[in-house]
Amino acid sequence: MEPQSEKKFTPVYFKNLDALRFLAAFSVIIFHFSADIKALYPNLLEKPLTSNLLSIAEKGSLGVNFFF
Repeated sequence: MEPQSEKKFTPVYFKNLDALRFLAAFSVIIFHFSADIKALYPNLLEKPLTSNLLSIAEKGSLGVNFFF
């Protein structure tokens, strides 16, 4: 039987999850960018389309949880 220190750990990598990891990382970038957009253009919150898009962008912090 091998000692505990000599056992090799091989990490598991799922290549098929790369696209989902990209979307998760991109959502975090959009999340940070949306705060700047709201500060620069506060009247965007009055329009329904941009208001909805910015509210979706606020959920970008969930991408961190998904990514890891």
